[in-house]
Amino acid sequence: MKTTEQKVLKFIDEKKLISKYDRVLVALSGGSDSVFLLHMFCKYKNKFKLEIGALHINHKLRGEASDKDEEYCKSLCSSLSVEFFSIKKDVKDYSSKNKISIEEAGRIIRYTAFERIAKKNNYNKIATGHHADDNAETVLLNFVKGAGPKGLSGIPYKRGKIIRPLLVLSKNEIQLWLKNKNIETMTDETNLNSDFERNYLRNEIISRLKEKFNPSLEATFFRTSEIFRLQSELIARLSHDVSEKSFYVSKHNLHLILKELSAVHPAIISASLKEKIEETFDTVLNFNDVKKVLTLINNQRGHKTELPKGIICFREKDELIFCEDNSKELFEPVSINIGGTVEAFGKKISIKKVKKVDVSFKIGTEYLNGEKFTGNKFVLRVWQPGDKFIPLGMKGYKKISDFLTDQKISSNKKKEQLVLLHKEQIVWVVGLRIDNRFKLADDTRKVLQLCIK
Repeated sequence: MKTTEQKVLKFIDEKKLISKYDRVLVALSGGSDSVFLLHMFCKYKNKFKLEIGALHINHKLRGEASDKDEEYCKSLCSSLSVEFFSIKKDVKDYSSKNKISIEEAGRIIRYTAFERIAKKNNYNKIATGHHADDNAETVLLNFVKGAGPKGLSGIPYKRGKIIRPLLVLSKNEIQLWLKNKNIETMTDETNLNSDFERNYLRNEIISRLKEKFNPSLEATFFRTSEIFRLQSELIARLSHDVSEKSFYVSKHNLHLILKELSAVHPAIISASLKEKIEETFDTVLNFNDVKKVLTLINNQRGHKTELPKGIICFREKDELIFCEDNSKELFEPVSINIGGTVEAFGKKISIKKVKKVDVSFKIGTEYLNGEKFTGNKFVLRVWQPGDKFIPLGMKGYKKISDFLTDQKISSNKKKEQLVLLHKEQIVWVVGLRIDNRFKLADDTRKVLQLCIK
């Protein structure tokens, strides 16, 4: 039994999970794992000079049995002189209201409560009873659902305030220790229900794998997950360095400079893409999402792909541009009369009469021959496929799409390009070029000034 305790103490020391004078809040369910964890901390609290507390969460899933678990935990803490906290929360109701599984609802409720109670009572560590069997289930579940090195790293032994000192022990080792100490614990019958995916893995799959292939499966999974964890940490560090050099943000867009990736391994590119896009747009990418972006890198300029949460990725000449798709919120066609001003995409577009002697060409300003128009009404809208005009200085028609390409307008900016029309004829590709048919002539007497600023 001393070996079991030494394994935990060695793991705590190796992973630097505990420091002297820590205040540790133990997640106490009443089951064997958490009871063992609490006894361990109480036994060695003088060694580490710890202050110990325990939090029990009554999920109200099993009626009287849930209440008995709470009473047991309260009594146990009293006998060990441990500060006790308890919370009642209807997990089934929370699951229904938020349309998530009972397992996910329970996890959210638990960790929210851990953080709140720890903060309120100045506990700087939160200890949970996850062990090697839990880790094996996590690795196998992630593998079945599809995961990279991070997912196959299993349960982290430390994340923020949360520590998991028992990951080095199997469930069987914990139960043998308790049996030899004559310590009784509570049993959660829901753990026998194989309708829950983790229980199904535990009761139906892992037990058979152990029987047929490897009795020490938990230890094997733990060693394997440690290997993947180290690889994942290395990839994360390298991808972070790549992200710092290769990405930059302009306004609401994320840019990836492609030349920076020429000597970078695809695994690092994938990891940096996932990290930066998720961080910038608060979304989650899966394998196929990242694969689509990688494919786009090798495509020609003008191609695009769609990502979760309405993110669009455009392939430009030397970079990829990621932005939120606001096509549903694009500028609706609007009338603008001579003397009027309209605001669109953060710019103000105006039309007004001016004297010919006041004509002064400058950036953002164009002039039209007012004698070419009948009436005061113009229409401002986003360009559409099939639109065409005769660019100033040319004699033949040119498609707006081709003109914008010639002007090197990026794909994500094209969707915001406005055109000004009079009686269905395009007179101005706003901010770029007027139509040659409406240019000023030597004998022009009536002048219209177009302005964008």
